[in-house]
Amino acid sequence: MFRALSVDYTSPSQGRLEFGRRGPFRQNGQVVSLHDFPRYENVYTETSFPAERVEIHQGEHSLVLDWREGQRDVSRYADADAG
Repeated sequence: MFRALSVDYTSPSQGRLEFGRRGPFRQNGQVVSLHDFPRYENVYTETSFPAERVEIHQGEHSLVLDWREGQRDVSRYADADAG
């Protein structure tokens, strides 16, 4: 149910979820931190939160996004004709 600036939803897999503009995120009445985990975490990158710099690597290819400096570095661009 959506009330003013908050959400109260019962998920079939996660139970009761509560979130709003004010107050913490809750799952089944328990506060869940939204800040103590990486922004991205997978086989290609582990980037902290907030993400001022994102480095993504896959084999010999890489992409670096530096939000503070406004820069993007790419190891190479994909060939649009490659199939």
